[in-house]
Amino acid sequence: MADKKISELNAITGANTADDDVFVIVDTSAGETKKITRAELEKAIENIGYQGAIKLATTSTGIDVTGTATMDGLTVEGASLVARFKANDAGGTGAVAIYGKGSNGTSDAIALFNAVPEGSDSATTLEILNRNSAGSILKRMDIDSNGDISFYETTGTTAKFFWDASLERLQVPDLEITAGKINTIATAGAHTVFNSTGADADFRIRTAASTHSVYVEGNTGNVGIGTSSPQNQANVTNLAVDNATWGGRFTVSQGGVSKGGLAWDSYRAAGGQLQIFGEEGMKFRVGGDPATAVEAARIDSSGHLIVPNGITLGTAVGTYNAANTLDDYESGTWTATLTPSTSGSITASTTGDEMRYTKIGNKVTVTGAINISSVSSPVGGTLTIGTLPFARENSVERSEGGAFSLEIFDASTVSFMNKSAIHPYQPITAGSTELRVSMDCSLLGSNDDLYFTATYFTA
Repeated sequence: MADKKISELNAITGANTADDDVFVIVDTSAGETKKITRAELEKAIENIGYQGAIKLATTSTGIDVTGTATMDGLTVEGASLVARFKANDAGGTGAVAIYGKGSNGTSDAIALFNAVPEGSDSATTLEILNRNSAGSILKRMDIDSNGDISFYETTGTTAKFFWDASLERLQVPDLEITAGKINTIATAGAHTVFNSTGADADFRIRTAASTHSVYVEGNTGNVGIGTSSPQNQANVTNLAVDNATWGGRFTVSQGGVSKGGLAWDSYRAAGGQLQIFGEEGMKFRVGGDPATAVEAARIDSSGHLIVPNGITLGTAVGTYNAANTLDDYESGTWTATLTPSTSGSITASTTGDEMRYTKIGNKVTVTGAINISSVSSPVGGTLTIGTLPFARENSVERSEGGAFSLEIFDASTVSFMNKSAIHPYQPITAGSTELRVSMDCSLLGSNDDLYFTATYFTA
């Protein structure tokens, strides 16, 4: 190679040089000029490096920069882990290292970790910090020697998110997420909120058995269990309630106080019983809307069943037939009076004027034993017993009049009067509230008893 000035070396090195080309080296300490080939120069540079890295100082540990180094780009290479950048503190303890390969030296990776002095096995924690707009350097994350990761809040002083490597669990304030479950760790008085912004977003829990095991519809707030289209605030397609003592109980409460419900009583020795219970009785309504549904039946707090429209008996389930419907029942007492058709009076005793009646549907039965306390010259060919609790149906049909029987005990003879002298009117007169007897009213006297029964039909 022809002689060249030192200033021209840059132009002639690189691709234009061969291994045996000679460079001029000036040894200032010896005051002499030496010659070296390019191959020898490259070997010398390699020998003064550390693990394949160029050494810029006289240390034995690689690149050592004191002060500030400014460069457009930096490429670092190493033999085992490809690349390492290491900052030492005054004591020589390694602070940070970056690798271009994983720890096994084969898989591609970038590893950032807190290093230790050479040959040390001390546990370390990696901290990641940055500078905020006010110029303060704040901690944002740290990774300890167990692999646990903590993320810090805005002041950089308190860890808020935490990854527990050994338990494989992520913890957020008041929330813990681990394999297959989410746990809230709220303190007393706190609460957990999903969708705190109130967006129109559905919430759904899916299982192997159902795509909508639990479903909250965002636009209505309706909750469905086992259904994707809940039509009410709570919509359950199949509900089973179990209890060790009762076998199962569904309770309705108001203000935290039980008001009623449904229970399966399997606790009693006699066997299981389905029970419906209410604090003040139960109402049964018909109609799709609870606000407008009409009450059809009620069981009051004393256990009385009240069915205003009657009970249909002897028909197929769901079949109404008026002829099979018992829609009225009543029983009670009525006060009887005795009246001769022409003149005089007949007075019943206060202890012998209360009669009984029973009304089933439109059929009325009256019975009694009237005791006469006194008479005052009774005259007439017809005796009237009144006033019946219900009027006979106003119909020309004789069958509507029913039947009337009467016996009179004569206290003066201590025997029953001859039936030939007593003729009860048959049938009972249409529309009437009286029983009539064809007889001589003057035959009646004090302490006589009239025993009667009558059955007729009312409207």
